[in-house]
Amino acid sequence: MVGLSRSPIAYRHVIFPETLAGPGLAIDRFTPPRSRSLPPGQDRHLSLSEQDCLRRLFRLAGLDLDDYRPETIKRRIPACLRAVRVEHTNEIGPVVQRHPQLLDVALSALVIGVTSFFRDPATFTALNERVLPELLAHNAGPRVWSAGCSDGAELYSLAMVLAHRGALQRSSLLGTDCRVDAIVRAKEGCFDPAAVKNVPAEFLGRYLSFNGARWRVHPYLRTAAHWRSGNVLTTPAPGPWDLILCRNLAIYMQPAAVERLWGQLEQSLRPGGFVVLGKAERPNGTRELVQIVPSIYRRDGGLNRHSGPASAALDRPPRYVVPS
Repeated sequence: MVGLSRSPIAYRHVIFPETLAGPGLAIDRFTPPRSRSLPPGQDRHLSLSEQDCLRRLFRLAGLDLDDYRPETIKRRIPACLRAVRVEHTNEIGPVVQRHPQLLDVALSALVIGVTSFFRDPATFTALNERVLPELLAHNAGPRVWSAGCSDGAELYSLAMVLAHRGALQRSSLLGTDCRVDAIVRAKEGCFDPAAVKNVPAEFLGRYLSFNGARWRVHPYLRTAAHWRSGNVLTTPAPGPWDLILCRNLAIYMQPAAVERLWGQLEQSLRPGGFVVLGKAERPNGTRELVQIVPSIYRRDGGLNRHSGPASAALDRPPRYVVPS
């Protein structure tokens, strides 16, 4: 053995952002507006005109503006204006009508999507040492869903761990996100050097290749993962799933939407399956999700619980075991 050191689904018709330029959109002569970040104390709620404009935009994308925290959307409006190269919120709708490919550009600026390879090493240690051995002992291969997958770095991280356990080929991996451009990036599997800094050295050399500028996930991993765009709140990916990754999605949602999200995830898990949430997220109101270690919950009523302290897997440094 070699120890490695730490180093939403209602499908909609979408137009892929092949190009941002088009007739009437003189990008080369346009000067983006300066950032208009809200000063301390200024109203962080959306105005009626902003609500009206953004609600129509979200509806076009198959989303509901009322599901998201208004203060979060408010903070992202300047980035959206820069992305679609307009000065005012009421100009977003008309420019998207003239250039439909900008719908996904605008949405990506408004809806935050953050992930990374091997994010929160202690969580990946618990996945590797506690969750995956249990799943692999009771299943031919785990079915894994990454909800709100962004560019796919987290699902690719898990794919690497499964590959090193010799279980990737018999596993099923799905990543979904409401932003089409995020799904395009996930399928491509290309990442800047800074993005792969937490990938263990042996994983980096074995599962990614460098072309002099960027790292690309090996075809073996890319063909093992499937990607779809859609709204997790409307219709979840068809389960049941053995493991769901859904980190830091609920923190951007309104309480009613969060309650629906927890219900969707709970029902999408098979009994005994696991869900990974963000550090600040708690699936309050669910009946069967039981915490086994920080950020990881099991749907009760399935496999027997492990004995011993719940934090045992977190008392050791991150370690990814590579079969010899």
